[in-house]
Amino acid sequence: MDILLTSNTSELDTAIGRYSTNINQDAGFYWWKRYTYSAFWSISATPINLLITIITALTTAQTTTGTLLGNSLSSTLGITALLLSVINTFFKPYTQLTDNQALKEKWADIGIEFETIYFLPAHNDEEKRNKLVKLEEHWDRVCALKKTDDNNYLIDVIFLLSKTLCIRKDIKWLPEASEICKKELLTRSHARPTIQESSI
Repeated sequence: MDILLTSNTSELDTAIGRYSTNINQDAGFYWWKRYTYSAFWSISATPINLLITIITALTTAQTTTGTLLGNSLSSTLGITALLLSVINTFFKPYTQLTDNQALKEKWADIGIEFETIYFLPAHNDEEKRNKLVKLEEHWDRVCALKKTDDNNYLIDVIFLLSKTLCIRKDIKWLPEASEICKKELLTRSHARPTIQESSI
């Protein structure tokens, strides 16, 4: 039976709670993941490009004057610039940074829209059905965006370490939302009406 056709308030509340919890967790997790990716590529791209610029300037000055640097140092700098250029061309840290920042913004949009839906009033069955429809549509967007997710295993290790050592909790877009949803589902499962039942 379609949950949208039911007149069972408890079933509507349960469905709303599950969608809210899943979207909340995914939006928070993937935003922080892309934040970590962006930070990694930002830290990598800036020093590499700066070193290439400085070394190129020095070797160009040496070629022009012939006296700025010794021949040995000039050759070493030339080889270093070549290696850095190869690394920069192969890994494309600036492109990676741009792509991950764009994905981070998409997950931020997902989270912001979730906030708008989450705080919609749901005091009667009609409002709850309307909220559930919006959550279902939003969940489809979340699933579609998750399909575009790619992985870099080195950065994934860094992300997991930072999550374990620094955050130490499940990552959520709205930390308080999941706790409210859990309380609502627990209340509904015991079928004991409380004041909290009207909080969402």
